Amino acid sequence: MIGTNETKSRQPDGHTILIGTITKQVANYGLYKSVPYQPSDFKGIACLYSASPLVAVRSTLPIKSIAELIEYAKQHPGELTYGWSSSTTKIGGELLSSRTGIGLRGVPYKGSPQIVTDMLGERIDVYVDGPPTIMSHVKEGTMRVLATLAPKRAEAMPDAPTLAELGYQNAVMDPWNGAFVRSETPDDTLKQIAALFEKITTSEEFKGDLRKLGLEPWCCTPGELDETVKKDIPLWADLMSSAGIEKQ
Repeated sequence: MIGTNETKSRQPDGHTILIGTITKQVANYGLYKSVPYQPSDFKGIACLYSASPLVAVRSTLPIKSIAELIEYAKQHPGELTYGWSSSTTKIGGELLSSRTGIGLRGVPYKGSPQIVTDMLGERIDVYVDGPPTIMSHVKEGTMRVLATLAPKRAEAMPDAPTLAELGYQNAVMDPWNGAFVRSETPDDTLKQIAALFEKITTSEEFKGDLRKLGLEPWCCTPGELDETVKKDIPLWADLMSSAGIEKQ
């Protein structure tokens, strides 16, 4: 929230651009009782990419599917843990836990590197996060992806089914990143910045670089990004409420 709030305090001249995540622009309103900024403080200028939330387990567990995860949880009640360090990773873990009934215990961390360290050290069992954090460990054989919470299979992990495919229809989340400026930024300035971003985000080079990281390109107009924020705030608040997540 610090960077987002700092952007809010800068001059609305287009020289400060916020790369906003769904955590900052959407999920925080449902997770925290007090947020030092509001959606009306920003205007969208470009969509950037979406990041499919992957359900990963440490490879030392004898688990290769969601069905096996559920069975393991039944045989070891209250033992399985998941790490979280943001609104998105907390929601992902709680959705997985509540929708499948496996009763995961959430463990808070300062950041994803600490979660990964404890996964590799066998102190954490499950982690729900995007491909950039998880894919390298899958390739090294230290983590195993069981599924994704995204509405469709991830391009980076096409063999991993969605939880919806497995029958868990209400376990869907679709994190994204976008670029924003202060809402008071003059329209002419906003249009100029949006045009520059459009050239970048629609280029094959940019899309290719994203796919190398396991991310999926997402292009839209500034108005469409603003509408996405408005639509997703109540949607994610409902996700958190239904997953039993209380505001902090």
